[in-house]
Amino acid sequence: MKNGKLKAVVVGLGFGGAFVPIWRDHPDVGEVGVCELDPKLRARVAAEYGISLIYPSLDEVLADETVDAVHLVTAIPDHAEQTVRVLDAGKHCACTVPMATTMEGIQAIRGAVERSGKKYMMMETTLYTYQYLYVKRLLESGELGRVQFLRGSHYQDMENWPSYWAGLPTPVEIIEDLPNDFSSLPEPLWRYTVGGDYDPTNPQLSLKKGAGGGHHGSHPHLVHEFVRSIVEDRAPQAKRGCRSRKSPIASIHDHTPHKRIKTNKKPACKGAIPASF
Repeated sequence: MKNGKLKAVVVGLGFGGAFVPIWRDHPDVGEVGVCELDPKLRARVAAEYGISLIYPSLDEVLADETVDAVHLVTAIPDHAEQTVRVLDAGKHCACTVPMATTMEGIQAIRGAVERSGKKYMMMETTLYTYQYLYVKRLLESGELGRVQFLRGSHYQDMENWPSYWAGLPTPVEIIEDLPNDFSSLPEPLWRYTVGGDYDPTNPQLSLKKGAGGGHHGSHPHLVHEFVRSIVEDRAPQAKRGCRSRKSPIASIHDHTPHKRIKTNKKPACKGAIPASF
């Protein structure tokens, strides 16, 4: 880091373009670059957000020794291989979900983390959506009383999607110590989250606010947690989330319809795959 600030590059600007202004505005980030194979998209995003540091390929990003961190928002089949390359190049790595599509890919990433000593964070949006944080606040405030049993379900039509999406999204455990609203973010990032706007009496309106706008407020929380883990030299807090080993996908799924949750202690992660290492 130069003068205590990170130099980071966002790789993949289709969906990833939404993260560029968040990285640019983070107070612990000194310089942000963009990387994209499509020259027109690369030029458009760079111009839109005033980015002068531009890379046409991941190879050029990894060859730049001044880059501290890389945020991969690339095609799912490439996640594991690219993550290993980033870590082996001596750079911290954040990657959108899923972590990999095979257990071999997951183990390769674990090995790269151990070899490099760098931070890795799988950017699991579920942990930071404003719906999730709203319910978490209800639980912590005692408004829900003593929770003894919890059952949930999720339905979505993903017919004809690639097979590695089967079962998504990931069910996650209740996690302690995560940011609980926009005030936990640096002030320059407040405008990128809608965490304080969730209205349980009008869920459709609340969902519409977040549609296409940062996975319901999660994007700035993800970037902030990854950045602070590097600055503070600690593991990202998302490590407290658990994944079952029943599926070969990194965003592993527990298809058990009923789950008991003990709220008086942290979720047991024995034998689980963490969201970060």
